[in-house]
Amino acid sequence: NRLHQIGLIAQNLRVHYPEAVGMGEDGYYFIDYKKLNAVVVEGIKEQQVFIEEITKQVEDLESKLK
Repeated sequence: NRLHQIGLIAQNLRVHYPEAVGMGEDGYYFIDYKKLNAVVVEGIKEQQVFIEEITKQVEDLESKLK
């Protein structure tokens, strides 16, 4: 039974959110997930606003078609 794992690559994340990435004494990048959590929460909030706007547009269009 294999476990499914997901993750992020610190070097890729560093391009967009350098404040959430550090470098260890060994020279390898690491992700500071505590800082990344704030980014994720803000992204979810933005996504919710977008969903609400699209929902309103759909409702407006549906009411015009009736």
